[in-house]
Amino acid sequence: MEAQRTGRGHRGRPGPPRRRRRSRHDASGKLGLYEQRPGAAVIEPAFVNLLRDIRDYAAEAVETVGDRSAEDILSERMREHSVLRTTQIVGEASAQLLKLQPEGFPGVELREATRFRNILVHGYGKIRMDSVVAIVRDDLPRLIAAVDALLSETHP
Repeated sequence: MEAQRTGRGHRGRPGPPRRRRRSRHDASGKLGLYEQRPGAAVIEPAFVNLLRDIRDYAAEAVETVGDRSAEDILSERMREHSVLRTTQIVGEASAQLLKLQPEGFPGVELREATRFRNILVHGYGKIRMDSVVAIVRDDLPRLIAAVDALLSETHP
């Protein structure tokens, strides 16, 4: 009889038995959406939380920018950090959603938000605040509307 495979604990000592992870796939093999009642797709709670983070942080970025110019934002260090951090979180939540569901959601521009997050994080020395302000004003309201529409359709 073969011994049950165990994990490794502290300093290489045998730990508790490894548990099998539950699949995030539904019975059809599709990840993310599942049927709660006929004709009504509902998004998994983890997806809902990430979508709400995208919506809420995007709305905060839009509110923080308001009608201020890039120069006005740069003159207030806390406001500058707030705009950069909230847009970074939008991109990070988008990246997490794409890891869970690589095909994304129709009408929700997750890949663009993820790319922008990567620029903010990895190319921080090259960021131009006027570009950030333009993205916050032009793109984030559309993203908020798309996420709201998705949440209202799939998670009543």
